[in-house]
Amino acid sequence: MAVGLIRGDKTPVHDGVNTSGHIIAYIGWSETPFRENLITKIKKVKPVPVECDIAVVLLADNNRIQEQSDLIFHNNRVHSKTNAIQLLSQPYFESAGEAYNEQIEIYLDALGSEYDKIQFIGCIYDADKRKQDFDMIDDMYITLIDVDYNYEICRFYLQQDYKELSSMFIGEIHRYEYGWEFEALGNGSHDVGIMHAIKRYT
Repeated sequence: MAVGLIRGDKTPVHDGVNTSGHIIAYIGWSETPFRENLITKIKKVKPVPVECDIAVVLLADNNRIQEQSDLIFHNNRVHSKTNAIQLLSQPYFESAGEAYNEQIEIYLDALGSEYDKIQFIGCIYDADKRKQDFDMIDDMYITLIDVDYNYEICRFYLQQDYKELSSMFIGEIHRYEYGWEFEALGNGSHDVGIMHAIKRYT
């Protein structure tokens, strides 16, 4: 049975003995229904879809990005140095009654010792121009699946108040004494776009 996490929780994902290290991270969310009021009716305001870009960042033990290819996102879908991480080509699908917006395939054993963390980041696309934030996103979550052993490792729902925040540090997989563990972060920020969000790591 999957471990349900709250913000700040950690759980092992790969110890080299009872896990495969071959993981798919599913990240899902839905858009908050448009809140129509008298002003929007008079002005005939039409809702603009809320789009969320997902990125994966590989970090060294100094919490820094070592090279440009360590950012995996829609313009760089595979970690070319190791082939250990890739955004899968089907960005939205339904399985067992659930909808997933992004899938990230990860081979932990293929990552060299120079890598210490894998961080998952979400950013509202064109947030400033569209005047959108994470208050317009509902039920965002990340779940990790051990592919070879065919079980759900853990799941984390982001349930805080994220009004006026345009970027989200969802969670991370990092090394620990026995292998790799996942930490539920759920930290929002005012960073606009992926490139702005990762500046803290450069």
